Parts: sequence; structure tokens; C-alpha cells
Amino acid sequence: MKTYFLLALIILITSCSSYNGNAVAYYKYTLKPEEAEKLDGIYELNANKVYLSNGLIDSCAVAPNDILNGNLRMIAINDSISKYQMRIQTLGSNQIKSTLIKNGDVVDSSLIKGKITKKGMFHFRNNPVDCYGIPYILGGCSGSKTRIGIDYSGNLIVQNVSYSGGALLLLIGDGRSYSSAYNFKKIKSE
Repeated sequence: MKTYFLLALIILITSCSSYNGNAVAYYKYTLKPEEAEKLDGIYELNANKVYLSNGLIDSCAVAPNDILNGNLRMIAINDSISKYQMRIQTLGSNQIKSTLIKNGDVVDSSLIKGKITKKGMFHFRNNPVDCYGIPYILGGCSGSKTRIGIDYSGNLIVQNVSYSGGALLLLIGDGRSYSSAYNFKKIKSE
């Protein structure tokens, strides 16, 4: 019985996905909670850089239109992304307001709760986790989590992790994790 309990504990501990720190480690500015206002600004909605898992940057790759919108709880865009901008305003160190702007007009906005952690990025709270069946017995879980920060030039870094895992009687298991990190150019400070 102890063996099964230990096996279940190991699976639960190792199945949670974490951010790939190597992707943005050399490029991110480490925010302190009292510096939350450094996130304030208007940003392009078209990614200008993609951070790779080995710590290198791919400046040719562009994020899909919905990567930032979905992560910041925004509406889906089926229009030219160059018409849109994102405004981020901090409301203290535990909440931000994100506003989607099209041609100077506000399209949508949302409040996002979270906190700036020791790693210097704003981590979103209430990250969705969906479980089905009896996780790791006959079923699994999937979810995602997001954090944002800035680079040394003041540009926005958005890092997202999606994960999915499951098992059959703790014996046959499978898990996948996908991590992405993008850089969005700051147009104007607020």
C-alpha cells in the first residue's frame, strides 16, 4: 500500500507544469511589487520576438493572433492585428486592467488579479484547471497559467504554460506540457 501511495505522490508532484525559466531569464527585468507601475503602457498586439526554450530569441516568428488576447482574457480577434493595441494599467501590486484598443477606440477591457512573485513577473490568479474522471486513476487534468513582465527595454513579456496529463490505474500515464513566451513592443508609457 505504501508503494502505491508513494507512486501516486510522485505522479502528482511531477505532473504539474512549470514555466521554462531559461526562455526569459536573461531578458526579463525582475520587478519588485512596489515597481508594478513599470508594466503600465500601450503595447503593440503583434509579437516582435519569440523566446525559445534554450534561451535564444527568434525575431522572425510571430505569435498567433489569439495568444495575447486569450491569455489576458480578451475577445478573439478576426481582424488585422496591426489595428489593435493593448493598454495595461496597474491597480496596485495585485491587480491590472488590460484594455484592447482598435484605432484609438476601446473595444474591451478586463481586470486581472494576481501578484508579482520573487521571480519578478506578474502571475495571474485563478488559472483554469479542468479535471475529468478520477485524475490519475482513470482520468486526468489539464490547465494553463500565465505570467507577464517586462524586458530591460520596457517591452511586455507574456509567458504561458499549458499542460495536460492523465493515467489509467496509476500505471499507464501520459502528460504533455507546452510553454511559450512572447515579446510585445511598448508604444507608449502611461
